[in-house]
Amino acid sequence: MDSLLRERSIEALALQMRFCRGLGAAISARVLDALREDLERGGPVEALFSDFDDDPVRGVLSLRILAALHLRVLEGAAPELARHYPTVGGRLDASRLSADLAAVLEREFEALRPPLRRHPQTNEVGRSAALLGGFLAVRQRTGLPLRLLEIGSSAGLNLHFDRFRYELGAFRWGDPEAEVAIAARWEGARPYGPAHAELEVASREGCDLTPIDTSDPQQALRLCAYVWADEPGRLARLRAAIALAAKTPAPVVRCGAADFLEQRLARSTPGRSTVVFHSIVWEYLPEPERARIRTVLESASRRARSGAPLAWLRLEQGSAGPEVALELWPGGEGTELLGRAHPHAAWVYWLAPAEPPYVPPF
Repeated sequence: MDSLLRERSIEALALQMRFCRGLGAAISARVLDALREDLERGGPVEALFSDFDDDPVRGVLSLRILAALHLRVLEGAAPELARHYPTVGGRLDASRLSADLAAVLEREFEALRPPLRRHPQTNEVGRSAALLGGFLAVRQRTGLPLRLLEIGSSAGLNLHFDRFRYELGAFRWGDPEAEVAIAARWEGARPYGPAHAELEVASREGCDLTPIDTSDPQQALRLCAYVWADEPGRLARLRAAIALAAKTPAPVVRCGAADFLEQRLARSTPGRSTVVFHSIVWEYLPEPERARIRTVLESASRRARSGAPLAWLRLEQGSAGPEVALELWPGGEGTELLGRAHPHAAWVYWLAPAEPPYVPPF
């Protein structure tokens, strides 16, 4: 293993360890710290990471190895780690974790290598808690059914946001009998928009370079593995969303984001509010792809009309963490910061006023 790869791998593990610890994922943080120690002393982690062909920090190697280990636990192949992982009923024993991890690394070495070549895909449905206020704002301001276009969709689970029920502090939205419950601490202004029965999604479609087909049990299990082992509630919610999507699937095409939007936005759709949206995707896109997306949206925004508006809604990293931002054409006034959120939307702080700041003319 060359020195630069070793240095960047140690940095990636240490950065993610601090991030997990800050978000209360103590078990994941301990696993990452044990992996770092093993790498520093030239253990099996060194050989495991030696053929990684991306930058370990930008390529989020730390998330890949967490998912690879969790996948073996979920498959029943790593009972030593399972005893520590709450997602399978375990409970951390700090005195045994390092030894149990070492045993799994040695025995499961070859099985752990393929997941390291796959880019992480979390498809965190909790982020719909942060996006919901934006969808409601678009519906309130335009009065039209929504046409959803999601980029970086993974399995497309957030395309079903209107089929979830939400418990956001004192604010409730959605069908109280819905199978998927999104609960989050809500602070700040109340989101403004229609009741559940009044919001209509006319169509929903997404794209991803490597879409996940959750009707395939193995692909669904791989998706579940990206949930941190500390969070059984989050895993249960993801499995409920997978089951819901199986009943009413939304198409997710294998396509780059800019190509997808160029094709779908070539013509306006009268009588629909087209909403391009994404969540924690932008940072993973190369700059040329981002530039193309901006160009496509700028071109489409010039064609937007009151009877066929265009919105760009996103939950992406800002200067102080994830931010919910919205642009709406015609009639908008640039980017509107709606709120801030926890990376998995465990809490949302809503900045938007209780009343819509403008209503496009009809």
